[in-house]
Amino acid sequence: MSSLPVLVAHEAELYLWDMENEEFLNQGIVTAKIVQQKGSGFEYWLTASSDNGQLLAHKITQDMNQRWSNKMLTLTWNHLGDNGSQRSWLFRFGEQVAYDTFLRTFMQSLWEALHQASWTNIKVCKMLYTPRFRSSNPSSARRAKLHS
Repeated sequence: MSSLPVLVAHEAELYLWDMENEEFLNQGIVTAKIVQQKGSGFEYWLTASSDNGQLLAHKITQDMNQRWSNKMLTLTWNHLGDNGSQRSWLFRFGEQVAYDTFLRTFMQSLWEALHQASWTNIKVCKMLYTPRFRSSNPSSARRAKLHS
């Protein structure tokens, strides 16, 4: 995964949900990345790595049940392992800019993976149906209203 093209990378705290204690446990500071699989068209991966190597690589799919918190600057998602076990993970970003950039890149990657089409080819009016696009790009939303 380390040789894949990186779309976004930011420092974040990584947490793993502990079902027994019903709390997120801090796994340390990581580099949170979204990478694109070479030659796959629209296949993206959410990864976390530290000085000790890669800690996780989860394919970005609609089944992740991702949740974003603007207040806490976090991304929470679920991952179903090959053995059927489900785990919940969380990235907590230290800065609003890092959070916003990661959110925008994640949502575009998820849209492309789901629709198997490039985000750059989508019409602005259709982008407005993407809630995170509307909230993170108010000037684009205004331009689209002017052209409709």
